Order: sequence, then structure tokens, then C-alpha cells
Amino acid sequence: MRKSNWIILLVSLSFLFVSAASAGMYVGIKGGYQKVGDMGIVIPAEEEEPPVMDEQAGAAGLDFDFAEGYVGDLEFDGGWVIGAAVGTTIEPFRVEGELEYRRSNISAADVPGEDTLATTSLMLNGYYDFQTDSSLTPYIGAGIGWARHDISDADVDDSGFAYQGTIGVAYALSDTMALDFAYRYFATADPDFEGLDASYDSHNLTVGLRFGF
Repeated sequence: MRKSNWIILLVSLSFLFVSAASAGMYVGIKGGYQKVGDMGIVIPAEEEEPPVMDEQAGAAGLDFDFAEGYVGDLEFDGGWVIGAAVGTTIEPFRVEGELEYRRSNISAADVPGEDTLATTSLMLNGYYDFQTDSSLTPYIGAGIGWARHDISDADVDDSGFAYQGTIGVAYALSDTMALDFAYRYFATADPDFEGLDASYDSHNLTVGLRFGF
């Protein structure tokens, strides 16, 4: 990602944290399961040097002739996600800055070891908490930001715009601590890997803790 884009997002987050001095701040940590959707890939036909080596394509389970090109899907095993956030609450709304890291293995029988897709994201999220008379607080939310994808072994990476939508429920353990369960749909602009035109999205189930102060 361009350095200027990171600067803009970090400045926005700094304003969030400064304004939070007059509201209720919180920090959160989470972890859970993610499933990357099949990555649609398009490899253009090449008469000369192929965009990826033949053995790499074979290892990834792709059987095709480079001279004809390829259109298909790359599949992934279930993986994991971890994250941390700092935010502020102005009931019934919450705004937070969040850092997450996701990792999944490429699902191909001929791929040895840890051939993986790793995604790091920095997001600005907004939530609406549905107030109830119980310890349970359902919520919905959405976020935008930037993400970086890295595929090991193939040595390709790309970064760009990211967005997500979340539904969840928090269970109050005390006045300052809550247990959080959430489903999240996370997607990015199509990654521009060298020699590949690809798409990316993932489904995430997480459990976490929020600490208010």
C-alpha cells in the first residue's frame, strides 16, 4: 500500500483516540476461525515467459497450458484470525481502529509444508449497539480500511482497499468487561498479484474480550 494511504488512515485514527478522552474508551482482543472464499484467478495466455513457473502451477493444483491461459478458482483450507482494537463508545454508537491478521493454507494436495495466504488489515469501524434490559447487547457494524495480502512460496503480494460488515452480540461480564461473539464478512479490492488477476473475500467467526475504562 502507498505510504500516503497509511498516513491518512493513521491520522484519522489519532483523531478518534483524542476525541475519545471525553467518552468511554475500550480496548479489545479477539481470535477465531476464518474461511477464505474460492479465489477466482485469471492467468492470461503467454507465448514467451510464463507469469509463474510450471512447477508452481502444478503444486497449486492448476492443470493448464500457459499458451492458452487459465480461468478458474484457487481453494483454501479453513484458517485463523486474530485482532486487536481501540475504540470509543458514545451510546448507542461505537467507533474503533482495528488491526487484524488472517492466515490460511492453500488447499491443494500437492502443496508441501506451509504454502499460505496471509492478510493483514488496518480498519476504521463503526457499530450500532441495540440497547436491551439484559446482559446481552446485539450489534451491527461496518468498516473500511486497507489490507495487504502475501502468498508464501510464490513470493507475491499486494495491498489495497478493504471493507467489512459485522453482526454480533456482547455479553457483559462486569461494568467494564464484555465477552464478544461475532460473524464478519471481510473483502478487499481484487489483489493484483504478478501474472494473476484474482478476487478475495472471507467469512470469519470470532470470540473476544472488550475492556472499558
